[in-house]
Amino acid sequence: MCRKLLRNIKKNIGQVLLRDNKFSHLLIRINLELFHPELCERRHSFGNQNPDKTFYVIKFDDANGLLTIVQYVLSACQYAESRGWIPVVDFRETKMQYVSEKDRQNVWEIFFKQPSPYTLEEVYASQKVIFLSRAVRWQSPHFRITEAMQKPEALERLNKYISNKLILSDDIERKVTIAMQERRLEDSLGVSLRGTDYTSLKPAGHPIQPNIEQVISKIHEYLAQHTISKIFLVTEDETIYHIMKQEFGELIDTYGNRYIQKYDGLARIANYINEPNEQGREYLIRTVLLSKCKALIGGNNGAAQFAILLNGGAYEYRYIFDLGEYE
Repeated sequence: MCRKLLRNIKKNIGQVLLRDNKFSHLLIRINLELFHPELCERRHSFGNQNPDKTFYVIKFDDANGLLTIVQYVLSACQYAESRGWIPVVDFRETKMQYVSEKDRQNVWEIFFKQPSPYTLEEVYASQKVIFLSRAVRWQSPHFRITEAMQKPEALERLNKYISNKLILSDDIERKVTIAMQERRLEDSLGVSLRGTDYTSLKPAGHPIQPNIEQVISKIHEYLAQHTISKIFLVTEDETIYHIMKQEFGELIDTYGNRYIQKYDGLARIANYINEPNEQGREYLIRTVLLSKCKALIGGNNGAAQFAILLNGGAYEYRYIFDLGEYE
């Protein structure tokens, strides 16, 4: 009886976790303390260095996409900085979409530099260290991507923040520079399309994605009024790539050649990634290149949202399909 009651309490708490109010934040903390104490905020001391500084170690353990991970980290950075703490990211010994089982390097540093000038070695020799609480994603109400897409002032604020905080790793920056030199993105139409698990599993509460016919129609509408050099396509789905290539031929450009092949519609794409680090690199570079395009057409998905944040409202034309949410 007691166990059944606790399960019902946990279920009811879960239904309000995403509401942005003080009551839901309290319930989140209660949920974590009762059922996931290992995810609560904890203070540690690893040595005597930096006694005048408090470090906030950001960890992650979920098979989510890159935008979700970035949003999670930036929210945690804002939360830490609001309390005078120094954020650092530790994605070693973590399970996520872009980590192989044998990989024990700090995966964050494959894609981005640390949000502060301190290394993990320095942090883990310091006197005051706090491990992140999973509640932080709701404690930072300032990093709202959907709101930023609708309000220019919110987009400008977030773009300014990520310009200073989200710095590409030297390797990614070098590859982006080379890719830009090989293209005329300033004369290109960027297109972002999701397929595979997103359109097959239709995750509740996530934006409904357009079908490829809708996107092709919108592209033709754009091409009837504008001259471009290329259509820069960002998708994880090999089937979508081939359909777009068949429709637009040599106009189609992309970066890399890693796609999800023969997706059976039964699980999330994390289960279909063979080279997680390389797949993650390609996805990030594609998204950065997407943000450099002249215009953008796409579904309301992670790549499109991330590109809009990086672009900061500079697109000459932007059309994101608003089709509601999956139920």
